[in-house]
Amino acid sequence: MFDNGGFYSNNFGQDTGSSRWSNNNNNNQGGNHYNQQQMRRSKVFTPVTLRMVYMAQPRPDDVCEFDGDPISDVILVGRLLRLIEEPMRTQFEINDTTGSYHVLFYHKSENQVPTALRTFDYERFSYVKLFGNIRVFKDDRVIIGTYIKRVDKLEEITNHFLSVFVAHQIRKKGVLKARELAMDVGNTALDANPNAMTMVSSDARPAPKRPYQQPQLGEDQLRDTVVGVMREFLRGKKFVSKEEIHSMVQQCSMGQLEGLLARMKEDGSVAEAHDGNHFFLVGD
Repeated sequence: MFDNGGFYSNNFGQDTGSSRWSNNNNNNQGGNHYNQQQMRRSKVFTPVTLRMVYMAQPRPDDVCEFDGDPISDVILVGRLLRLIEEPMRTQFEINDTTGSYHVLFYHKSENQVPTALRTFDYERFSYVKLFGNIRVFKDDRVIIGTYIKRVDKLEEITNHFLSVFVAHQIRKKGVLKARELAMDVGNTALDANPNAMTMVSSDARPAPKRPYQQPQLGEDQLRDTVVGVMREFLRGKKFVSKEEIHSMVQQCSMGQLEGLLARMKEDGSVAEAHDGNHFFLVGD
């Protein structure tokens, strides 16, 4: 799901007029190349909901803030309710289930279709993905559209709202560190087997044990548990050691685990590394 859940673009909303970036004191090729790079510098479009636009607070410099961070270039996904055509602008009313808002596309001249709309076919109640800029005019927030496209797959809608959630969590709590991500690895292991024990990270420090429902596991249960543990460890590396497996499956002794691994090796379920202490699953 989600850099901040943002979208990188090299063209949206950029002023391509060469006079803006011209350098009167440097007309050589190197200067022109620098100017072209400046014109193409990227913007980060942040996924938002219309309710977030409503709640954004205008600052004295006419920039909106949400949760203390400025938001300007945004992505919206919603359903088109109506189209309003005017001589110098086109308006779309869009609803994303959190609210309704008008998005404006301005024309360069009277009755001239904006570039962003030339390949777009309006259909009422269809879903669209829209890129735009939030502008402030006399304390009123206005969304100026820069690009719009039809949403063909419903997964795009789900992905957008997931991106909104992730971007919001990053603004509020910051980016998760590698250690914090590793702490959650063990929590997803062996959920189907309540007798198993999980790890908090790959450095082999155990989390609190889950309560046992049985004092011992049968052969088939133990085999399934070991396979589940190995799959979890092997997500981030090639081999898993006997000690790592045993630290998570303490319902059996090390001798029982070694015997099971030997039988699994014989039937081709696992293979042994060169040191005789590390194993990997065959066929996964």
